[in-house]
Amino acid sequence: MLNKYTRPSALDWINTGDLKVYIGWFGSGVTPLQAWQWTVPARTLNLLCCLLLFISTAGFNCRAHNRNTLIFAAASLEPVLSTIIEEYNTSLGSGPRRSSDRGPVAASFAATSTLARQLEAGAPARLFFAAHPRWIEYLDARNLLLADRSIVLLRNQLVVVAPLDASESTHMISDQWATIPVFPRAASAQIGTNGAIGRTGIGDTPDPLAGKRVCLADPEHVPAGIYAAQALDHLGYAGWRANQPVYAADVRANLYYIEQGVCDLGFIYKTDALSSKRVRILYRVPEGVHDPIEYVLAATHAATASDLAFYEYLQTIESARVFESYGFTFAAAP
Repeated sequence: MLNKYTRPSALDWINTGDLKVYIGWFGSGVTPLQAWQWTVPARTLNLLCCLLLFISTAGFNCRAHNRNTLIFAAASLEPVLSTIIEEYNTSLGSGPRRSSDRGPVAASFAATSTLARQLEAGAPARLFFAAHPRWIEYLDARNLLLADRSIVLLRNQLVVVAPLDASESTHMISDQWATIPVFPRAASAQIGTNGAIGRTGIGDTPDPLAGKRVCLADPEHVPAGIYAAQALDHLGYAGWRANQPVYAADVRANLYYIEQGVCDLGFIYKTDALSSKRVRILYRVPEGVHDPIEYVLAATHAATASDLAFYEYLQTIESARVFESYGFTFAAAP
């Protein structure tokens, strides 16, 4: 419908809700500015002004944001990496003292598998810190990582823990675990099972899992769960799946379940156990019964010079000291 102030003989309007766009002012005797003023309500003009202001400053904000480093990291790295990032960001200074070639760092923590799939879907992370080389290979096969920008930086150990206030019988498990014979991994397929938690074919060694509910990260895709399942199967407990274990979304969630007493015992990393005052380590799983627990740091194709500065910083002696203070083994030579 035409605005009452316009001349209908030479006007065409497109009605788009609040905004009527004037497209036919030629020969009408009405200037474009008049048509615009008569047609657009005041509240719409206010919104348009705000939009123009946003657009005019967005370029500056984007350029500033491009200097911010986003790292996707395995959940088990949250305590230590948060400490390192805080120290790194503080070292950047502020105002005139701020480094020109480095930007602040932020992190997102979750299961390595979850983060890898988010990167595949287009998430804007510049660095990726995985708890299993498998997911580095997964992304590399999809050409999402920079060549020659990945390194095995850390190693960890798998442990069996129980809530600190668990029953005495549960804490006695540590003595039972100590008597478990460790077979070469090639021989694990020869170890028999009876379809339930328990073992056959390895003598009269007490079964530390009998009657216990076990927590572990999801062994289908979460590295900590994959390592735990490998260890259980290798040690002759293939029937543990029949006892309805509790699966967690990542290893930190698994630690929380154990702390809350959801399970009698669980499998987590040594570093997570050391970070908690509510669990006790019952058994340190021998390294030979599962894949090596290696953390790989990599850079994505979106990485800038500022991002690579933090990539290099994580390999320094300063970072190595922090990692080791949290119980990690620093694998890269600083």
